[in-house]
Amino acid sequence: MRAVVCARGGYGATRVLDHLDWEALRAAAGGEPKALHGSSDITALHVAFGTRLGVTTSFGPMPAGLLADAAGRDDLGGDLAETVDGFRSVLFREGGDALTGTHALASGRAEGLLAGGTLSLLVAMLGTPYAPPPAAGRIVFLEDVTEAPYRIDRMLVQLVQAGWFDGAAGVALGTWDRCGDPAELDAVFAARLGPLGIPIVAGVPAGHGPRQRTLELGAPAVLDAGTLTLRAPGGAR
Repeated sequence: MRAVVCARGGYGATRVLDHLDWEALRAAAGGEPKALHGSSDITALHVAFGTRLGVTTSFGPMPAGLLADAAGRDDLGGDLAETVDGFRSVLFREGGDALTGTHALASGRAEGLLAGGTLSLLVAMLGTPYAPPPAAGRIVFLEDVTEAPYRIDRMLVQLVQAGWFDGAAGVALGTWDRCGDPAELDAVFAARLGPLGIPIVAGVPAGHGPRQRTLELGAPAVLDAGTLTLRAPGGAR
């Protein structure tokens, strides 16, 4: 087995964690590297694999979503072609282009391992044996879907009050599909994350929605608010 590609996110990944054979997974992780790919609810697996196994995983589009839309088509263009190409590049370790956000909420440049995922899953795992480790020294990627701004505000406050963001190097905000007024969301992010005093780039094309680029969680990354980019060290600027 070379890879596990999750068909969809959905609901229930946190319940799966108690049923995994972690000793067998550790033994497997010590051999030839295997890829775990998925997004949304699969954040639970990403966090647990990174913490317990020390492996990188890829966060991106899944077969039952945008990848299904691309199956058998030769006329891919725009966002869909970008989504498929990005997925293929990370899965086959071909490298990839920098992801460019739309605007910065705080200036600066940061380097660190990439952490994070879907916000509601990160919050749901706090206080459990699979809780995401503190973000100190890391670049945090966050995204979500169909969460109202007031709920996003509440979840960010919980992470801040739990000390999870203490020492974080930077924040990359992905797509917030059907999460309300973008201006209101920016105000929430600025109010809750701005006091951290670290670079924040918004509009990174990863998460839910029509643009779903693939990110390698646990891998080194560079966040540059000046160029609005999130990239691998030494990668395309």
